[in-house]
Amino acid sequence: MAVEFLPDYTILPIWSDEPEDALYRALRAAKAKLHTDILIKPVRAVPGSPGRILAIGSAPHFACEWLGVKDLNDLQKLAHVIAWVLGIEEDNRAQGELEFFQGIFGEGVKEID
Repeated sequence: MAVEFLPDYTILPIWSDEPEDALYRALRAAKAKLHTDILIKPVRAVPGSPGRILAIGSAPHFACEWLGVKDLNDLQKLAHVIAWVLGIEEDNRAQGELEFFQGIFGEGVKEID
């Protein structure tokens, strides 16, 4: 019995309403700009998705750490956000759980160490 080798990959949680074919084409083109060997597996972002989330077009409606792009065709920005999700780059514009709850309950919400 042959054992099939499955390469390691990193999931890429995505919040988007874009059609899958257009989304996958844009992801391939944007990831190619990163020049990295990291394999990604795009998955739909849901509450509880692990790690950072790539948002396209709108913000996720649940508490998570996310960074987004408005236009799927802006491959430079999309590549930057993919790099942020993968931990290759950082971006201080990212939104997290604190900002999510401050948006609901106000600026009085604080993070506890």
